[in-house]
Amino acid sequence: NRCQDVCPANFQGHPLSPSALEVNKRYLLKEATFGSHPDRLLLPLTETVLSAEAVWACTTCYACVRVCPVGNEPMADIVDMRRRMLVDGIDLDSGVQNALQSLAANGNWMSKGKRLRGRWAKEMEFPIKNATEEPVENLWFVGDTASFDERVVPNTKMVARIFQGAGLDFGIMYQNESNAGNDVRRVGEEGLFEQLVEQNLQAFGKAQFKRIVTTDPHSFNTLKNEYPQYGVKFEVKHYTAVLVRLFEEGKLTIKNALAHYKVSVYDPCYLGRSTCGVTSHR
Repeated sequence: NRCQDVCPANFQGHPLSPSALEVNKRYLLKEATFGSHPDRLLLPLTETVLSAEAVWACTTCYACVRVCPVGNEPMADIVDMRRRMLVDGIDLDSGVQNALQSLAANGNWMSKGKRLRGRWAKEMEFPIKNATEEPVENLWFVGDTASFDERVVPNTKMVARIFQGAGLDFGIMYQNESNAGNDVRRVGEEGLFEQLVEQNLQAFGKAQFKRIVTTDPHSFNTLKNEYPQYGVKFEVKHYTAVLVRLFEEGKLTIKNALAHYKVSVYDPCYLGRSTCGVTSHR
């Protein structure tokens, strides 16, 4: 039960147990091989080993795979089940369906027009390069939430000011950027994922850059680990790693150090590939 113990969905009370998935698979194979119901292998796994509700409860955080001492991969099984469910025409949650339709039409999951992606950059007090029109060292792949969500855009602008103040040569692709596709693939929509990859590779082909810097940990994961499957490989850095390097090089310094503060730091599973959670540091 190590995988169940680290599963955030299970911890939150959702009907998902990675260990039950693996055990039920074993029972199914045993019954089909040695029992009197070999035809059970022809049934969908949602009728034999795991409910559809549990399939959609998975956050794809990879914790179950990391912790398994014998190499089982429950998360990979669940993503494959989602792919099969989509092929079989299983009805999706309306929110998921709307997000996928927006991604297909607009390249983002927030139903925003493509030209609005770089609106925040045009509001800055200094110009931000268009990486598809002039060379940059760092191509900033901003991501959907950081580009469109009004609650997050102020943080995006602050990161841009820090980059600018540190003398970092960076640019963005404005409307040429599309969602990287990480979450699309985890939903099981492989065809839409490949469409988004093709769109981004075309945009990358217009740009001249040395490395990609991402704001979103999900974009970081798929650009670094999955885009190479399509014959390309980029140096990909999360912006937090870039900030650390700027501090190490002395291009960023702390003017007013804060003491005696307790800080909560969220460890995104798509950066650490470990367990999701919040840890406190002094």
